[in-house]
Amino acid sequence: MKIRVVNTASKAKAVQIVRYQNNKRTILQHIGSAHTEAEMDELILLAEEWIKDFSKQLSIFPDESPNRLIHLSHCTFIGVQYNFFYQQISAIQDKMGFAELPLLLNDLVTMRIFEPASKLRSLELMEQFFGIKHSRKSYYKIAPQCVDLKEKVEMKVVDFAKEHYSFNFDIVFTM
Repeated sequence: MKIRVVNTASKAKAVQIVRYQNNKRTILQHIGSAHTEAEMDELILLAEEWIKDFSKQLSIFPDESPNRLIHLSHCTFIGVQYNFFYQQISAIQDKMGFAELPLLLNDLVTMRIFEPASKLRSLELMEQFFGIKHSRKSYYKIAPQCVDLKEKVEMKVVDFAKEHYSFNFDIVFTM
């Protein structure tokens, strides 16, 4: 979108908002006509405001200070969460058939991929990076079950790899 100024038959200057698409000009909004420079400046400001409201986007190179939009003195940085990464790994785990496993186990695997650490440190990092809180008590509760799940998880991984990668896994080395 651009602001266009054209001369009118009455010797005034009209301010319009236009869009050029496929070598064709489309007038989106006629803002008004001006006979003086002061009126012209006012109409151009109105056109800029109309574009901001219509597009609902901030300018890449704003003429005004960004502090007028957000007062940084009233803001607090609370951190970054990697939700996209977590969602993608969770989707892969679901596709592999891990949805029936305890959520805490899947979260520990996700954290191990993201940043390898001990299991108890991973619990802390999950809250920091993903906003997911698991208690140590819940980990100690499912830890004995995880040992029994080892063979089941290995079979799911091998079956998934056979189905989706068409590879013969006659020998699989596990730890």
